[in-house]
Amino acid sequence: MTFYTEYAEKWEKAVENAQILDAELQAPEYENAILLPLRKRADSPSSSFDGWHEGGVCAADYTFIAGLDRKTPRKDANFACVKSYIPDSVKYRDETVIFGGVLIDHFGHNLVDCLSRMWYFAKNPDTPHKFVFLMMTGHTQYTKAFFELAGLIEDRYEIITEATQFRSVIVPDEAMYSISSTAHPHWLLFFERIKENIRKTTPKSLVDKVYLTRTQLPPEVVIEFNECYYENFFSERGYTVVAPEKLPLSEQINIIMNASSIVATMGTLSHMMVFANENTNCTFLLRSPSEIVRPQIIIDRLKGYGLSYVEVTRQLLPSPHAGGIPFYSPTPYFSEYVSDNQMRSNEVEDMTCDEELVLEYLRKYALYYRNSDTFRRIANYTAFDFVNSMNHSLYGITLDKENYQKPKVVQDNERLKNEKKKLENQLTELKNSTSWKITKPLRLIAKVFRRFKKKVKSCLKH
Repeated sequence: MTFYTEYAEKWEKAVENAQILDAELQAPEYENAILLPLRKRADSPSSSFDGWHEGGVCAADYTFIAGLDRKTPRKDANFACVKSYIPDSVKYRDETVIFGGVLIDHFGHNLVDCLSRMWYFAKNPDTPHKFVFLMMTGHTQYTKAFFELAGLIEDRYEIITEATQFRSVIVPDEAMYSISSTAHPHWLLFFERIKENIRKTTPKSLVDKVYLTRTQLPPEVVIEFNECYYENFFSERGYTVVAPEKLPLSEQINIIMNASSIVATMGTLSHMMVFANENTNCTFLLRSPSEIVRPQIIIDRLKGYGLSYVEVTRQLLPSPHAGGIPFYSPTPYFSEYVSDNQMRSNEVEDMTCDEELVLEYLRKYALYYRNSDTFRRIANYTAFDFVNSMNHSLYGITLDKENYQKPKVVQDNERLKNEKKKLENQLTELKNSTSWKITKPLRLIAKVFRRFKKKVKSCLKH
């Protein structure tokens, strides 16, 4: 892996910390186990878009067995389901089933999170037992094409929508923990099976060099800014521009598994490299170079193809990887990448930014984040983050955060305010508690008694 980014050291450290599991995967069977539809937990943080969940597979006494574990060692994470609950009622079915996992209405998450148990199907395609799945809270869609291409036809799997107890449930281990960059090589077996089926049924793609673009996605799905610069750059150097969403999934995979060189923006498109061959030369364009995309790291470690990570955006204003507005623009890091790969570099534009582009970007940024829902994505950024982003983007200077801390008096005042607010919240919770309400009459009696006692003492004195 070669990193062309200011944050190369950060990415390299993340790669070092990625873990390839080598212990044999298991698929224990649990008698009388129950499948519980997922629901959002009451303690799920309000700041979270996705939330923490409960449900999954549990024992007959509702002891949690399995769900969706996305991050270790901290179990609680967005989308994660790591605890059960007691439902109002439970159906019973006298059959043995295989728990296939939790499905999410998002193509990228289906790819890296939801198929982590499907290595079992790849190793046991002729099993007589049905695969059963649960849906993420509030979700109704999933990528059926993954199952179809692997040969898991619709009558061999089912989405469970109400609490159901089975004679027994086989629970294959998860082979991918996406946001901790941890996976087992057998996680790839399901995707290899898909590739093999496509080879048998589809003529080999003749596209040799491909640029996977996001420029044709509808604006309500994603907001990209000026990606056309890179799309044009690679197109002029012999790359075929492909908008994957315009093609059937089988055709997307056919192109990826047969291309010798692939360029894609970091995210869902780069995750599709699970279908690339080991000798493929891949270039991933970093939309938010300071944010480590951990699922990609473990995919790259497992696949072992030739790889470059390239910083290709200006962070003019803070913009997160998920739900952000990347500002694609020529960077010194991209220029270095072009030079190292001996591309024709005379067409690389000056590193300065066009003022009209900047103004257009600011308009899009203001329009997008004035919505209260999308604003939550940047709500935790500070004034320093905005000033630092602008200095880094426009002047190439990264500010030292320690020199921009609030004065100690301001910090102390804020601390006292936070402590006062915390105590007020605790008092409010106490006053709303059952014990407070029960003892309220006793406290009133005690208050009256104290007043009566004072009056008696006053009369005796006189």
